[in-house]
Amino acid sequence: MMIKLSLHLTIACLIGAPLILIVAKISGNAHRRISEKVQDLSAEASEIAEETIQTVRTVRSFGNEDGELKRFADILHQAYKVSLIQAALSAAQKWFVEVSLIRYNKMINSFFLFNS
Repeated sequence: MMIKLSLHLTIACLIGAPLILIVAKISGNAHRRISEKVQDLSAEASEIAEETIQTVRTVRSFGNEDGELKRFADILHQAYKVSLIQAALSAAQKWFVEVSLIRYNKMINSFFLFNS
């Protein structure tokens, strides 16, 4: 049906749709991997905090409060860096989708304006 309407519009849709799907699939996989990394780092930070709280007498007796604090801060800093990457990836993905939609809407609107 679409080929009867316009060959150019059909070609544009056949090229554009898979491109958008491929980018969405790739960015979705990357987003999933990064989300897992953030969750792992957050779990590790929680584990360090729980372990330190449970063994606070031992930590104090060996005078390692600063060491435990540094270990906890390092994990939180890693989680923060990965969260920034996740946010940037999410923003880039949303930008790509918005630009693609705007471009295809303009293309389809101009097609119908010129062919009406």
